[in-house]
Amino acid sequence: MAPLIKVAAQAGLQRLLNNQASKQQATGATLDVALADLDSLRRHAAEAAKAAKQVVSGLSKPAGYEGGSSEVDSDVSKLLEDFGLLQADGSTISMSGGQKKDDIVVDVAKVSAAALEKKGTGALLLAHDVFCLVNRARGTALVSPEEVIKALRTCCKPCGPLRMRKLGSAGAVAVALARTSDADMDVPLMQLLEEAPLSAFRVSIELKITATEARYLLQDAEKRAVIVRDDAPECVYFYRNFFNEF
Repeated sequence: MAPLIKVAAQAGLQRLLNNQASKQQATGATLDVALADLDSLRRHAAEAAKAAKQVVSGLSKPAGYEGGSSEVDSDVSKLLEDFGLLQADGSTISMSGGQKKDDIVVDVAKVSAAALEKKGTGALLLAHDVFCLVNRARGTALVSPEEVIKALRTCCKPCGPLRMRKLGSAGAVAVALARTSDADMDVPLMQLLEEAPLSAFRVSIELKITATEARYLLQDAEKRAVIVRDDAPECVYFYRNFFNEF
């Protein structure tokens, strides 16, 4: 009877050892796959970083360089140049590219200030335009809309470099330079009104802004009673409000 008990015990022990070996083999296989995935991720990350450097170098080609350029590179460079984000040598303005809150605030402030200075007196910049410009300037160090809007709020605190505005009935968020007053923002509109009534289409063409931005600008001036609207059959026109002068 004793030998049978001994054999049964050995069989049970052997089963446990076999199970343990199977588990170890499965764990080893899982680790092999994980390490292979990690290696693949690192390899692809290196390739992505290399591609990003090529894109940046393509955007930073000196004036007159024609080799290896593409339509996409040209469009991106034109966008950055239009908003004052390209330096004289063709490179983008210096960005921190960091992911910390303070790094993002610095980059948002720098991009917004450069774009607003380039646009001139009374310029406004919609928040979604800031988001696009910041990510263009930062290259592959992308930031989310939430991070950009938080950075804008920080920049618009007292003594900050920017001033936040909410435009139109939808409350679109826009920013201007902190030193810019309401009167400054009205100057371009008043100058255009000396020639003819205003429409969103005309303002967008004359001030080189989007039709959406032009509409918000006109609605904001109307809300402050600087201009008045005329809902004509063919279009909505705005005129100077002369009642303020009486």
